[in-house]
Amino acid sequence: MLNENKKLIIINFCDKLIIVSVLFITFTIPFERTFDFPNQIAQYLALICLITKTFFTKKLKLPPAFISVPFILYIIFSIITIFTSKYFNLSIKIFIKEYLHYIIIFLCIISLYNTQNRIKLIVLLIVTVSIFVSIISIVPYYIYVAKPELRERLVDLKFIFLDPDGSFRPLMPFHYHNRFATYLMIASLYFFVLITLLKNKKNKIIFGILSFLPIYCLILTLTRAAWIGFAMGFIIIVIFFALKNKKNFIFSLILLFVIVSIASLSGMIRNRFLTLFKKESYQEISSTIKGRFLGYEAAIKMIKEKPLLGYGFGWRVFEKIYPDFMESEELEVKKHAHSNYLEIAVESGLITLFFYLWFSISVFYVLIKLILTSKNSATKEIALSFLAILIAIYINALGNYSLRKTVGMLVWITLALSISVYNISKEKEKQDS
Repeated sequence: MLNENKKLIIINFCDKLIIVSVLFITFTIPFERTFDFPNQIAQYLALICLITKTFFTKKLKLPPAFISVPFILYIIFSIITIFTSKYFNLSIKIFIKEYLHYIIIFLCIISLYNTQNRIKLIVLLIVTVSIFVSIISIVPYYIYVAKPELRERLVDLKFIFLDPDGSFRPLMPFHYHNRFATYLMIASLYFFVLITLLKNKKNKIIFGILSFLPIYCLILTLTRAAWIGFAMGFIIIVIFFALKNKKNFIFSLILLFVIVSIASLSGMIRNRFLTLFKKESYQEISSTIKGRFLGYEAAIKMIKEKPLLGYGFGWRVFEKIYPDFMESEELEVKKHAHSNYLEIAVESGLITLFFYLWFSISVFYVLIKLILTSKNSATKEIALSFLAILIAIYINALGNYSLRKTVGMLVWITLALSISVYNISKEKEKQDS
């Protein structure tokens, strides 16, 4: 039998490995293809350490009960739909390879990112990586603009995505513009969390200026759902700053003015935005908006046919069954529903969707509660920033599927950090009382 000192050494070692693993996984989010194997090693290492720690401490830290209950039920019903699906092998593969990792990291963050400094560390990493990613995406974008002879090569290398209408967008390092745009949308709003966490005024200004890079890169992706999601999150933060701090409010408005001014200079960006208000965008089969609505109609038909438990967990199941529901006029088979909510309902049924929404609303609730009741102004600002990120994610999720591959990990990290902020605040209140 191990004595208490040896147990404590093992627990502390596991804690350090989990923290490092989570940071490594966070760092590799945009580079998932490159770091796929070491990423998986880090995820399973974190799982082994979490199990070991739980064995020795005899307890696993979970979110508050009113969040844990819907979260656990959501996972249980997702697993049930693996076994009720005729695509069992496909469903179990996606669950183990993708979703299980999200759950592991979600639990690791809640268990160990229990101080403001640890939260600051992971937020700083997300922000710093997003700056680097923005630079390596913007550079080939402007090479494409300036060097016509290199355009075909840049498209072949997937540095640039070329639309049928001739418009183009940065892809590096995601190779898919919707995932890239969603990543940039989330990472851009993380700058506000970091600025709140930083104590040094000079550092706040530096990161405030650097936030321009991922925001500008987001505009270049020409992805409207991510634009709308970011705009909603940004507006919430600006309104809060307007009520609290005039200097921050003025800075936010200046940043917004600069971004909009630069974006409006590009006819391609301007035209992309205006398609939201053109009638033909909702009628012509070649339009992506029309294509999305046809996908939504097909998804609703699928849900009506199997409303309770769906067709089976995993986005590849949707891709398999879509040909049976697609309209004859459609140009391609859709890989997913382009909506988190419809995708969950198709895959795992309305029961699972209900528990997912219950879990999500519970996380929103704890953040709103902190904003309204916390006596600490910094805690209010951090909670508000995370609320803005989640609002952006859940609005973007109306027209985009963000729970798979790469971005899905960042969504679950954001949910976990939001809960950690609440847990830290409650713990501090107990100590003060």
